[in-house]
Amino acid sequence: MFTYASYSRQAKTYNFYAWTHGKEVRVKLENIVHFVPSYFGLYLGKDPWHRSFHGRIRNFRAVFGPGAFKTEDFDSIRQARTDGQLTPRQTIADTMYKEEFGKENTAYVDEHDPEDLDALKEVGYSFYFRWSQRAPIYIRDPYYYLSQCFILSRYTEGYGNADTLGDRYLAIWLCPYNRNPGIYVASYDTATGSTSIGRHFPMEFSDLDGVWNHFYLAWSKKDKRMVYCVRYGMTGKVAFEVVENVNHYNPPGHLRFILGNDRFY
Repeated sequence: MFTYASYSRQAKTYNFYAWTHGKEVRVKLENIVHFVPSYFGLYLGKDPWHRSFHGRIRNFRAVFGPGAFKTEDFDSIRQARTDGQLTPRQTIADTMYKEEFGKENTAYVDEHDPEDLDALKEVGYSFYFRWSQRAPIYIRDPYYYLSQCFILSRYTEGYGNADTLGDRYLAIWLCPYNRNPGIYVASYDTATGSTSIGRHFPMEFSDLDGVWNHFYLAWSKKDKRMVYCVRYGMTGKVAFEVVENVNHYNPPGHLRFILGNDRFY
């Protein structure tokens, strides 16, 4: 019997192929989402949890990275006659995703001088962001965070009172464990007295875990408008929205920018 199994995170698909005595068996499982692992191990014939395979294995090959996932032309793999081999460790590290993670609970904070705010007409910021369930800490119980959101960034005129106008000058939250996971952006409006004008942008979990996404959020005094844009790193698609009639105090008496851990949220 010849067997082949592969997985593509891009396609969110697991493929299995088997050939024995001239007969083929094909299995395709779609919408399969894996975490980006901090460790990846491969067991052949025996693992720590199950009984070992009773028989012989030959012509074993393992491939990581581009070209490993196939949906057809399995005969070319089956008919190949090469010595069993595992891709060298350094090659695996080069082809698989690797990136240094930041430390837990870190933040960038920028305080604007009051005199710099007198002529304020436009405010905006953008950044690349990658969320991970496994680094820098492993969130072992995601259900604990169900319906909760994590603060990503915030321009604020206050210090952490969500009921105060100006607390959410321009803010972004990440909600990976909501029933409708995605990004939540918010501002405020002095004309209506609303402390939070929010918009929710849906994102699939596979677009969040271990994927670099680009965010942009801005406000214009002249246009009374908030603009939000996100480019999804997995698909390259762009979501864009304009929110009209967003009035701010001008000039604000105080303005602080927080990126990352916000001790008030």
